[in-house]
Amino acid sequence: MKCVHPMKSKKNLSKFKKLSVVIPVYNGEKTIKKVVENCIKHLSTTQDLEIILVNDGSSDNSEVTCMQIVEKYPNTVLFANLAKNVGEHAAVIAGISQTTGEAIAILDDDGQNPPHEVLKLLDEFNLGYDVVYGSPTKRGYNFLRNLFSAINDKVATILIKKPPNLYLSSFKIISRFLADYIVKHANPNPYLDSLVFQCTSNISQIHVDQSERKEGTSNYNLRRLFRVWLNMMTTSSN
Repeated sequence: MKCVHPMKSKKNLSKFKKLSVVIPVYNGEKTIKKVVENCIKHLSTTQDLEIILVNDGSSDNSEVTCMQIVEKYPNTVLFANLAKNVGEHAAVIAGISQTTGEAIAILDDDGQNPPHEVLKLLDEFNLGYDVVYGSPTKRGYNFLRNLFSAINDKVATILIKKPPNLYLSSFKIISRFLADYIVKHANPNPYLDSLVFQCTSNISQIHVDQSERKEGTSNYNLRRLFRVWLNMMTTSSN
């Protein structure tokens, strides 16, 4: 499937109208409030900002916490409450479908992607890329998460033709053009990065700082990783 790209022009941050931030929330009641506050602190001074929170069937009080955040920041934060847990990639795409910005940043809910690092992604994005991945200089994950990420990286290189030197970080920024393509072509069990590679090769990656997790533990386990692989295969094949 080919994706026709309109003629690109160099963008400039001073002309940037709106930034959308999508944050999938899964059992993040203890961290999401701080993440949103830091987004507003660091990202609302240079352009219009909207934040989309997507509660992915959390079993804690994430729903209540997100609703309280919306009440505090009604002009900035929107909230989508999914009826069940559908997985990170589907939750992110649900959030992307509600965005209106020319650029969409995707952050985790645990605070390991510092919102001020989005500014680095924006600087690179404004050179004209469709997607910029944030590769952590030092990954603050536990051994099991790092092992899963390494295995997933190898599988993605084979299945979806990922460039070997590209780290598939969930921390990224994508263009409106790419966002619209992803929403239009996602299947019921999507793998977001596969859709990216289907649509564009106009990709960049920069190093970003990553914070240590202050609350809770990683939600990744072998079952979730296997589910990711299945989604990767079905999204990238007919």
